[in-house]
Amino acid sequence: MKKITALWLIILTGALLTACSGTSEPPDGFMTMNKEVTEMAKGTYEWTNEGLFSDSQVTADAGTPYEIAENVEAAPSGDDKTAVITFSSGKTPELSAFIWDDEGRQEELAIENEQVTLPESEGRYIIEVFAEWENGTGSYTLPVMIQ
Repeated sequence: MKKITALWLIILTGALLTACSGTSEPPDGFMTMNKEVTEMAKGTYEWTNEGLFSDSQVTADAGTPYEIAENVEAAPSGDDKTAVITFSSGKTPELSAFIWDDEGRQEELAIENEQVTLPESEGRYIIEVFAEWENGTGSYTLPVMIQ
């Protein structure tokens, strides 16, 4: 009987710890244009994981969005003038978006209701989406080909 009680106690403790632990990084981010969903590349982030007995903080340093975009194929915008931003968590953080080039952040793009207004001129643009959640912040990059 004691063995069964001890086993149940271990199982319940494990389940409780698993249920109370969060993720160690921000959720995956996606941009939808032209009815195509494309995953954005996750860049630098800071994330706090609130555990049952203690909190842990993770800081991940990545290259700039310009550097990250060197290895990512540009997503075509099609006829769309806006792109919809979503996350794997289903939650909506506070968002801002920027165009990047080799000199850094350039123009801030308008965002309203998780929709970022795309540049009007044709060409390849590197777009950074910066997200702020309750648990931390994260940068996401996606090169976009405006057609």
